[in-house]
Amino acid sequence: MTVVKINAITVPADSGDELARRFAARAGAVDNQDGFEGFELLKPTDERTTWLVVTRWRDEESFQGWLHSPAFGHGHRSAAERSGGPAPHPVGISSELWSYVIAGGSPGAAGGSPGGPADPADPADSPADPAGGPADSPAGPDQA
Repeated sequence: MTVVKINAITVPADSGDELARRFAARAGAVDNQDGFEGFELLKPTDERTTWLVVTRWRDEESFQGWLHSPAFGHGHRSAAERSGGPAPHPVGISSELWSYVIAGGSPGAAGGSPGGPADPADPADSPADPAGGPADSPAGPDQA
């Protein structure tokens, strides 16, 4: 079952671009790790200063394998450090690691199903009403 790991990194308001630059500098570093399924860096579009690093893994064991691998340490060192230089100052002022499994979803126009095939007998897979809840639920998005 796919595991989603989200590293919520809070940065000073003027440091988001530096965070994005550092991630771009190591793009692809985790791509060949066993069980790795994907990565996105999400930039806030409002006044928030918390960026989200979203990774998807085949299972918890795959994530833990990467976390405890030499590749993790290497990927989290800057180019200067890998060349024997000093580490740059951290960009983030705090971070939290969140862990999720996909409980449902929609394939969208691109196809594929993040939550697996729909089961018509499962109320969680029933069509949603315009208020955002299952068709037979009185709860809208604020009550669900």
